[in-house]
Amino acid sequence: MSITKYFLNDFRHGMTVVFKHLFKPIVTMQYPEEKWRPYARFRGAPGLDTKKCAVCCMCTNVCPAGAITIIGKENEKGEKLIEKFEIDASRCIYCGLCAEYCPRSAIILTGGYELSVFDKKELIYDLAHLEDNVKKYMINDEGGVIEKTKK
Repeated sequence: MSITKYFLNDFRHGMTVVFKHLFKPIVTMQYPEEKWRPYARFRGAPGLDTKKCAVCCMCTNVCPAGAITIIGKENEKGEKLIEKFEIDASRCIYCGLCAEYCPRSAIILTGGYELSVFDKKELIYDLAHLEDNVKKYMINDEGGVIEKTKK
């Protein structure tokens, strides 16, 4: 078989594949206009419910990346309060161990997946940002659906 005949057979096969898929419906998601809704077990942006947190530091001890920092204090009644709670998202591996081992289910991994920032300092989530993640990204329904956003 000559090289030109071999090339023509490959070219013909490639073009049949192209024309076979040319008239099928488009499966590519148009990202800014269409957004994927995550499933309930999706591990995205971390969030914190401060009312449930007992400042036991279990999440800090179990985190394999060492991304969680907790500083607590006691009030005059002897109750533990959160003074500082930070999660460094640049170190977090989103394994979900912090949420799994939290005895009061105060830490949750929400459905937030658009986590890119321009400044690395913004990847350190403080207490207010973690509380905001719970409100903004909680998953309540069936995931895997593509939502069209309005402009």
